[in-house]
Amino acid sequence: MNHKKILFFIPLLFLSSCLSMITTAPSSVELEDMLKRNLVLLPDNSFEKLPSSLIDNEIIFLGEIHGIGELRLAEYRLAVYLAAQKPVVLAWESCYGLGPFLEAASLGTPKAARPVGVPKCIKEFNAEQSAEGKIMLTAIDIEHSIFHHKKDTTLFLHDISSRSTSETARQTIDAKIVRLAEQDTYDKMNSYLKELKQTFQKHIKTFSSEDQDEILFSMELLKASNYYQYVNRGLKIGWQDSQEVRYKYFNKTIERAYAKAKKRNAILVCRVGSWHIVSSYRSEARYFARDYSPTKGKVASIRLVPLYYGSEAGETASKDVDGIDAAAETMMGPGEYSYLSLAELKDSTGHSFAWSKHYNTNSPNYDGILFVGIEKTAGGTIGKK
Repeated sequence: MNHKKILFFIPLLFLSSCLSMITTAPSSVELEDMLKRNLVLLPDNSFEKLPSSLIDNEIIFLGEIHGIGELRLAEYRLAVYLAAQKPVVLAWESCYGLGPFLEAASLGTPKAARPVGVPKCIKEFNAEQSAEGKIMLTAIDIEHSIFHHKKDTTLFLHDISSRSTSETARQTIDAKIVRLAEQDTYDKMNSYLKELKQTFQKHIKTFSSEDQDEILFSMELLKASNYYQYVNRGLKIGWQDSQEVRYKYFNKTIERAYAKAKKRNAILVCRVGSWHIVSSYRSEARYFARDYSPTKGKVASIRLVPLYYGSEAGETASKDVDGIDAAAETMMGPGEYSYLSLAELKDSTGHSFAWSKHYNTNSPNYDGILFVGIEKTAGGTIGKK
């Protein structure tokens, strides 16, 4: 081999060694040592040791695995902690039309047409607050129930109709709304929504300017929701990707929740599925952190990760066990919380975490992780709801 070939291969060998260093996970002992210096334990599930800068954000996204009661409880407690410092609007990933009912119930004036539960710790916190200091619940996301039982969508539309100052208008609109349940195909629903919009518009002057805006947006949202449901289920071939439609309108509902938060001088906390906060692709959290000018640079995203303890110790909610999660398990116990800033972990250790599922090409997928220790027994998990 001549000298030129040798000189050619030296950089490749150096690059190869660097890549090996980047993608290789540290040993469990090394990880545990790193976490001892970076993991913030939250004794008695108190959040006082969280970064104080969190409250400076306009929006905080909480990414969860749906259906885990202990994660929900942690989210509620976090909302109460934040609300003790600054008013909070807590938005749940659900049907957008559930919003008015959640808002009314959380502020102490529930609507009889659609009873909704308010988490106990939030209800207790709100009982001690003035109207301005109460945590207001609301809903974000498209109107999924337009495809399913349609009941919640119908109740939502009736609630809007009830705000008209004209009894004649209310009766006419309500008569059209009850026909929603009859629409059982994409085309029927689309035609119906067009008629419904025309009915609302005929009486639009009987509504306040705020409700007029809500009507126009809701009609647009329902049409998009109908499209998403049928195309996403393969029941219709669409000209636009169904996930793009949901992404667009999910963001629009978050924008409206943000407007409500600004009106209350509050921080918006959004509880969503974990994929909606990942920064390595076009997630909703990334949109508000990078693209939406009112909140650009003022968004935090926190992933909630369950750690299970008990008869099946060491099992995590995901089959894709991450070494960071396993190391955190050794420092915690059932019923305990801890917080890890992913950027600080990397910066303070000088180590690459490109191998971790919590990072993308060595950049954090979200700002931090809230670990929640869950006691697991043969009969399931133990945790207050």
